[in-house]
Amino acid sequence: GGRLVALHGKLADAYTARAPAGLHAVADDGYVFGHLALHLKEAGRLPQLRSLLFDVRWLQAQLKATNVDKVVADFELLGLDNDTPARLLRDTINLSTHVLRRRPDELLPQLLGRLQRVSQPELARVAEAARDHWTGPRLVPLTGCLSAPGTGLVRSFGSETKPSYACHDL
Repeated sequence: GGRLVALHGKLADAYTARAPAGLHAVADDGYVFGHLALHLKEAGRLPQLRSLLFDVRWLQAQLKATNVDKVVADFELLGLDNDTPARLLRDTINLSTHVLRRRPDELLPQLLGRLQRVSQPELARVAEAARDHWTGPRLVPLTGCLSAPGTGLVRSFGSETKPSYACHDL
């Protein structure tokens, strides 16, 4: 019971102490990006887990270290029935699966392209963070041009080897 909760918390604290710049910057030891979310949940730290999952830098690092299915699965730990923003962010990543499986580095443009038309303040902040942390040469969508979460489409299955950035009025 309580002892196990405390142990989960100690493990989460140890990783937090190793990454003063934020958990996104913790060294990938082959464990943290795959299991920290579960430890936070089991330690009763759902607000910390939720905050982590809304950090585009964490999502980028986790996607690079694991895979898109693991990122999506971590959102399920929150219990999404009463958390519309978290459910929509999970759905946004799910909509991008066909791109992120091949090109995990495309997370930020996918978030930006899918969240710009969503009228949810927390998701607008995620889109803004995606824009702010997207480095290097780029074409930045001025409007949301990819399917947004909550519009009926759940997942795309593509056979392209490169992501397509043609924007259409969906």
